[in-house]
Amino acid sequence: MSTQLTSDRRGRGRALRLGTAALGTTLLFAAVGSTVAASHAAELEDLDGKISAVASLTAADLGEYYDRARSIDLLLSRSTTFRRFAPGNDVQRPTAPGSLELDPAAAEAAASLAYLEELYPGQISEACLIDSAGHELARVVRGVVAPPEELSHEEAEAPFFAPTLALPEGRVYQAAPYLSPDTGEWVISNSTPMADAAGRPWGLVHFEVTLESFRRTGDAADGFDISIVDTRTGRVVLEGDRPLGTRELGRPADRALLQLLADAPAPAPASIGDRRLAMARVPVAEDNATAWVVVVSTPTSAGAWWESVGPAPVATALAAVLLLTFAGLNLRNSHRRLRDASLSDELTGLPNRRLLTDRLDQALALARRGGHTSAILLIDLDRFKEVNDTLGHQYGDELLRAVAARLGDAFRESDTVARLGGDEFAILLPEVTDLAAAVHQAERCVTAMQAPFVVRGFTLSVEASVGLSLAPHHGDTADALMRAADVAMYEAKAGKGRVVVYDPALDGNSLSRLSLLGELRHALQSGELVMHYQPKVDVADGRVTGAEALIRWQHPDRGMVPPADFIPLAEGTSLILPLTMHTLELALVRARTWLDGGTPIQVAVNLSPRCLLEPDFPRQVADALDRCRLPAHLLRLELTESTIMADPGRALVSLTQLRALGLSLSIDDFGTGYSSMSYLKRLPVDELKIDRSFVMEMLSNNNDAVLVRSSIDLGHNLGLAVVAEGVEDEETLAALSALGCDVAQGYHLA
Repeated sequence: MSTQLTSDRRGRGRALRLGTAALGTTLLFAAVGSTVAASHAAELEDLDGKISAVASLTAADLGEYYDRARSIDLLLSRSTTFRRFAPGNDVQRPTAPGSLELDPAAAEAAASLAYLEELYPGQISEACLIDSAGHELARVVRGVVAPPEELSHEEAEAPFFAPTLALPEGRVYQAAPYLSPDTGEWVISNSTPMADAAGRPWGLVHFEVTLESFRRTGDAADGFDISIVDTRTGRVVLEGDRPLGTRELGRPADRALLQLLADAPAPAPASIGDRRLAMARVPVAEDNATAWVVVVSTPTSAGAWWESVGPAPVATALAAVLLLTFAGLNLRNSHRRLRDASLSDELTGLPNRRLLTDRLDQALALARRGGHTSAILLIDLDRFKEVNDTLGHQYGDELLRAVAARLGDAFRESDTVARLGGDEFAILLPEVTDLAAAVHQAERCVTAMQAPFVVRGFTLSVEASVGLSLAPHHGDTADALMRAADVAMYEAKAGKGRVVVYDPALDGNSLSRLSLLGELRHALQSGELVMHYQPKVDVADGRVTGAEALIRWQHPDRGMVPPADFIPLAEGTSLILPLTMHTLELALVRARTWLDGGTPIQVAVNLSPRCLLEPDFPRQVADALDRCRLPAHLLRLELTESTIMADPGRALVSLTQLRALGLSLSIDDFGTGYSSMSYLKRLPVDELKIDRSFVMEMLSNNNDAVLVRSSIDLGHNLGLAVVAEGVEDEETLAALSALGCDVAQGYHLA
């Protein structure tokens, strides 16, 4: 019995040891497998991120071409040069081949068409003006004006002709690729009808762009192959370096690829054979006959890693989880990149500032050539803030969408209605006869806003203040015109009238200010901008708790330019964003130097209101912190009440994202603006700064003393540290200490 028990114990011991070894081996195998899987998943994530970015940005570039081509076509169709050919005018029109002499009107039309070469260098195959019978009235091939004997009278057979004439005026037909009978090249075209006063089409404006000119979007980058696939035909339209066919366009796409494209509107990266692919659909507008998808592919060694490990179930599961996780992250990153590249306002669907600026540049170029006038209307809604404060951000968003729709209905298709951000809209009138006509259009805008809006059962009333600038009278660049309209709009908001036309008298020293703006752009690149730092001192013990970064401009000729002279100037243009990021970078570098020297000091940087309206701003701040290797808690961002209240809902989203990075947030110049207590208590801030105008007079003005005391009490009740700015003497510092103020800054201290 004893021998049997010993044998059993030995057997159990061997089994236990073998089991333990097997378990250890399995766990080790799984650990190795999961490590390799994680490594492979990370590599795959990086690869997917790269090819998704290339696909998304290439698709966005193609979508931008389509949008830009549409706007150019509409600008051409509004030109008086082409409209002179309408029936009833005195310009000779063809009745039979060869009957039209190239008279001055036709020569002028051809010259306008030739100008397209300057907008699309090397891309324009052909441009023409065609009447409703299919006769060419003017034609340009590769920038060369066609003589009368070469004008075609058979354009009614062209694939773009009938679909274009079937559209109402103000629409653009963008044809699928076809082989041009005139040039023998594969092209895509843009055509828009032209109608008489009764709305009857009498002709069309048309231009072709060679498909080959998009070869630059198909160039190999980082070893990636870029193709364009037409999902309507199932063929590869453009592929790497493969030449275009002379009879049939492209080869049939792989069935597996077409299946991927059919399965989802935005297919995730996937593998086909030994290649990894990312796909992005080209955004198109109404009346576009193409359905293109950009496909970016690259060889991958997927699967080889697994063979080196073997079939470990745990490793398989871990790898699957990691791959699914990273694929999901990559898909979200791809969507974000595509959204960032968009030319449309996310809330209203209107063109955004970038697209408006591009169309304004085009309008100005055509206006200079044609000698006509363009106008910009800048619109700000009055009392919109009351809607957000009273009913909430969702009602405000719906109201903005309703305003966008009403403005779109009030203007022509050839005009551009855009949303710039917040409650600010703009309208581009590419061609107006004179100032009176532009003012009339602006008054139509005011009238359109007068009827009440019904939002979720609430009847809401808003009014509009409109600033108007005219080209070339008030400027010949997009920046100059937008700024002039902005000056006029603020005069309208100040009560000078619902519509105010820009007047240099409203904008003191405007020429010198515009000159200064150009010099400021140069200063950003040349190192003329320098930082000063004012310490923030603990009132109780005199310890330095941080420093505020204050930008200064050391101009080579003007000397030290005060911030009040150039910061407001930058605020009125897109320059404020690069200026803010430049300031941030300089401040972070200085904070890193202090940290390396053994003295960690939190640095504070002021934000512009526009920063919080940029959806990508929190990511830019995170990237700047990473570049400087600075812990986030050593950065504080300061923003004014007006910055927050310009669009509280969007500000709250941006501030929450910034706070999640680990940095600190302050409300600056408290008391000088108007804050809603409901928003103030929700903001993720930890510091309140009392404006210097109250602090400096608190010993001599009882009202200011009450405001300072109340602000300190309010800040403490909300759990915020309180900073007093503008401390100029010891008596003020002592009074602040008695009131329990936490931190002070001012010339008395440094």
